Amino acid sequence: MRALRAEEVEEAGVDCAMLDAVAPEEDGGAGAELVTPEVPQALLEQLTCEFGFSEHTARRALYFTGTDSVEVAVAWMADHGEEADVDQPLLVPKAKLKVKLSKEEARAQAEALRRTVLAKREKEEKESERLREKERVRSGKELLAAKRTEEDQERRRNIAWRQREKEEEAKARDRIKQKLDEDKAARRRKLGLPEEPTPEELAAEGAKAAAKAGAEAERKAAAATAAAAVRPVSVAEKLRAELVVMKRACADEPERHKAACGALFAYVGNVARAPEDLKYRRIRLANAAFQQRVGALPGGMRFLELCGFQELPGGEFLELAQAKLSLPVLHAAGAEIQNALDNPFFGVL
Repeated sequence: MRALRAEEVEEAGVDCAMLDAVAPEEDGGAGAELVTPEVPQALLEQLTCEFGFSEHTARRALYFTGTDSVEVAVAWMADHGEEADVDQPLLVPKAKLKVKLSKEEARAQAEALRRTVLAKREKEEKESERLREKERVRSGKELLAAKRTEEDQERRRNIAWRQREKEEEAKARDRIKQKLDEDKAARRRKLGLPEEPTPEELAAEGAKAAAKAGAEAERKAAAATAAAAVRPVSVAEKLRAELVVMKRACADEPERHKAACGALFAYVGNVARAPEDLKYRRIRLANAAFQQRVGALPGGMRFLELCGFQELPGGEFLELAQAKLSLPVLHAAGAEIQNALDNPFFGVL
């Protein structure tokens, strides 16, 4: 039994001299009388009756700790509860019965065991905190990955939706063109004319179209010359102010700001490249991509209004009329958008 107690003391980190005092060594070989060691009866009853431990386990705890403290005995049982013989009757050689500890020795032993228990508890708490922090970091990474996946899927859905919308618009235009061609052919048949225009009619229509294009080119050139005479500085400042409003509204969403600027740049760029094409000068207000990127963002609608776009009666479209089209203003708008995208300090100062 002495070797077992030495191991327990070494595991707890307590000096053997602090735990107990033993009687002088006597012959403990074969034939030595084995007896049940005496322990404080009051503590034994308290551990068995109040705490519900078995008598054998409680007796072992009181014997091996030699304590007068229930707390120390309970701590011993917590540390040795998994041992195979912890609930077996305890028999020791009569010659090796423990001598009762003095109060000073018992207090020293109790303090040593208390420190051991506290150190073990502190170690377990630190390990639990480390595992919780590890789990928190892992969960954060998973949430971030899931968010990025969702954003990527949303972008893909938007792209597919825009592609379908373009295809539907193209099909609608083709149907309208086909209908117009059929109506034109029907009118010609009623007039007794061939369904296809004659070369003379085609030549007349070409001359008329050329004259109209020449007049339109002269009008645009005159408008551009007049507009270029005075740079729209005040308009550029107003455009910049609306872009600043947009930038600040997306302070925590840089990707949203980038998408909004990209949409505005596409709108004004398309008009500047093909000012005569009505499809570039007209924006459907109900378009989901437009609403998400520009319409619902503070400053977006005002920016387009400064470029010349106006809402048509009925509230279905924004349109930039030919009479309000100004290439210098559109070029200034494009420059301000590019500045908002490239300058990291845009809207900060």
